[in-house]
Amino acid sequence: MLKYPDNFHENQKIYFEYLKKKSWDAILNYAPPMISIPYGTQCNAFCTFCQRQTNPDLIPDDNSLPLVIKSMEKFMKLSSSVYLSDWGEPGVAKYFTRVVNKLNSLIEEDVTVGFATNCSKLTKSMINILFDGKPRFVIISLNAFNRKDYFEVMGIDAFETTISNIIYLINCKNTLKENINLNIFISIVLTSQNYNKLLNFVKLAIDLHVDGIIIEEFIQFHNELKHLLINKKHNSIHKIYLKSLSFAQKNRLPMITVQNSWYLNPPREKSDIFWCEEPWKSFRVNSSGDVFPCCYLNYSCGNVLKNTPEEIWNGKSYKMLRQQWINDDLKSSCLKCKKRWFPN
Repeated sequence: MLKYPDNFHENQKIYFEYLKKKSWDAILNYAPPMISIPYGTQCNAFCTFCQRQTNPDLIPDDNSLPLVIKSMEKFMKLSSSVYLSDWGEPGVAKYFTRVVNKLNSLIEEDVTVGFATNCSKLTKSMINILFDGKPRFVIISLNAFNRKDYFEVMGIDAFETTISNIIYLINCKNTLKENINLNIFISIVLTSQNYNKLLNFVKLAIDLHVDGIIIEEFIQFHNELKHLLINKKHNSIHKIYLKSLSFAQKNRLPMITVQNSWYLNPPREKSDIFWCEEPWKSFRVNSSGDVFPCCYLNYSCGNVLKNTPEEIWNGKSYKMLRQQWINDDLKSSCLKCKKRWFPN
């Protein structure tokens, strides 16, 4: 198996054509460009938009995680990037140091390593452990610009502590800037409750001197969270987004949108193609070894403790999902995701 090609989009078109001719029997001879590895199994926050069962009193702990990491060693070396995450705060996870040290060794294999955190319990000693591996990016789930909104969104009263930890992270980066190439981002999940405060979030990012903002759209899969969806009655969102983007650009702050959301772009024609790259590029593993092609899908494509990552990557579930996209025959979560981009 080859390392993921740099000119992925060109190769991707070739694979699409091949898949159309050969159905779902085609083999992808490159490793997934993005592999996500967990810190643990639980989160220390209780975000209003989170669609997983979490408990702020539970500490991440899963005895199978070291076996999961071991089974992924060779596969991770073939990837372009490995993303260390699992919703919430990594530092409270039982195997934090062991997992981080393992990923730090990937730097020598020319793999881009990054990590996600909400930064609320990331102590200075934990930050120093992370910096030992010279990560390329840190994504901090902040979601609010003040203490009141942070508590309402994140479910924990830790805004000041989080900001303090972010400042410490940035100071560490500036101290090591000759020896480390690190980008620090703060992220926000846009919902019906906070989209009108996006400009305030941009101003906070500028004050913190982070390297950029990542904007994600809330995509609802459970009816009890339907009220958080942004829809056409929130007709001011496009103006708010453009104003925030303009302000960020004037201050040379990158503002990255993860999804190509309908309200951020000109109207689309019905003939436009909506395509998801996740089945061709993502390999997300949880603490039990289950593999998911996307953070929204709630079914596993396999388990790395039962099959090799290579077998799963070219296994029945992954190939069936790719074929559904080619045939435009989407099921469940994928169909809901598509409808968010094409609401009409």
